[in-house]
Amino acid sequence: MSDLDEATATRAVESLRAELRRREAVLAAHGVRDIEELTRGALPRLVIVVDEFAALVALDAELQSVFADLAARGRSLGLHLILGTQRPAGVVRDAVLANITVRVCLRVLEPAESTAMVGVPDAAAVPADRRGRGLLRDAAGAREVQFARAEPGCAERIAQRWAGYPVPEARPWLDPLPAEIALHRVPSSAQGLAVGLVDLPDLQRRDPLVIDPWQEGAVLVAGATASGRTHALTTIAAAAAAADVEVRWVARGAAELWAALSEPSSARRALIVADDLDLVLARSDAEERADLAELLTRVAREGRRTGAALVASARGGGVLQGAATAFEQRVLLRLPTREEHLLNGGETRGFRADRRPGSATWRGREAQFALAPVAPVPWSAPVAEALLGEGTWALATPRPGRWLSRLAAAGIAAAGVEEHRADAAVLVGDVDAWLLEHLTLGRVRRSGRVLLLGCTRSELRTLMRLRGAVPPLDGDDDEAWLVEGPEIRRVRVRLDAEVAQASPSGASSNSRP
Repeated sequence: MSDLDEATATRAVESLRAELRRREAVLAAHGVRDIEELTRGALPRLVIVVDEFAALVALDAELQSVFADLAARGRSLGLHLILGTQRPAGVVRDAVLANITVRVCLRVLEPAESTAMVGVPDAAAVPADRRGRGLLRDAAGAREVQFARAEPGCAERIAQRWAGYPVPEARPWLDPLPAEIALHRVPSSAQGLAVGLVDLPDLQRRDPLVIDPWQEGAVLVAGATASGRTHALTTIAAAAAAADVEVRWVARGAAELWAALSEPSSARRALIVADDLDLVLARSDAEERADLAELLTRVAREGRRTGAALVASARGGGVLQGAATAFEQRVLLRLPTREEHLLNGGETRGFRADRRPGSATWRGREAQFALAPVAPVPWSAPVAEALLGEGTWALATPRPGRWLSRLAAAGIAAAGVEEHRADAAVLVGDVDAWLLEHLTLGRVRRSGRVLLLGCTRSELRTLMRLRGAVPPLDGDDDEAWLVEGPEIRRVRVRLDAEVAQASPSGASSNSRP
């Protein structure tokens, strides 16, 4: 163990704590109190070498107690410590020193440092050119020693010497999580979607990374640029598709997200996946953003009952404004700063500026998302078509002249709202004109339908006197709001004659409201 790798060093110490418990259980199962009483080979001895012990224990205040425990009980359990440090005074606590029976002091500058370590000041008098020369103190007292230098190939020869030794079934700690994990190699789970692996060093094992947005609430994957947000959502979507869940991958803007959240599903379970949700909300106006946040919260809250669940990604929960409360679960990838990591619900020890893509913290644990075999297919919302030429219509648009010309070219009887023509199938006017003709608007609403094309939300609310949520439009020229009674829907405006001309058989097969 070295202080040069904080995450690995801390993880190794957590594993050692678990190893203490495991070895105690082995001794108890055999009814003995010391490893010497076990059959040879039943419990291999473990030597723990720590370079720069002072820097290591400075990483975490709890590490002092772990090493004090190892020093006190380790010998009987077959755990042996070799600690190296530049200045033991004030760093190696008495609880550890009291159980260290062999001490070595190489050349030091102050006699007091030598005396504190080995009981004599002689290590301060070692010449500077005598590398490896020092004082060793054990049960026999203090004496001068010279350490040998390991020659090239020494480690290889030692490995060969012990090549035939039986490998223990239980390792003190597993290797760190790999950077790449194939999704099909992740053990499945009956509790939710298995999308990666979770590191459990204190339990000396790895478990599947399982998320269940239906039972435990919506999931937000938060991370900086190039942290693996899309990678994580792709894996979640692939796992859901493999579990016969209808996946709605929202690849466009607010209109598609709204439709994905509100469109009924024929499947037993559906998963709405919104990548870069913060960008979608940022591109919306304040009123649209508030409506989306309310819809997101409602879908997330009712997921257990409706079978629809929500998973999204963002640069952080703080940028979601009112929508942040919709997400009860958070997966934290690499975030730009420690402060942002903490603001998103992370722990101080979980922040790593060098975290690789797909590496995350999940409920205080280190996790790694698996790699999905294929990219998800973007979901496209079914948009109904409003066919002008059938029935009676009121069309509110800031460009009434353009639409009157288009309707006339298509052979559809149309007129301006101020003309009061009873034979017109479509009455056209801007919002101001319709406000003056409120009686005509009321008549059309009772017997026909009202379209608002190119209008703003506030114009819709003013004209129709409606206060409910308004679905977003994606900005296409022919997209409009259709008002039928209290319901507002997003539709695409088509002229019946134009649709008939486009159809080879002369008949339209498009859906009608």
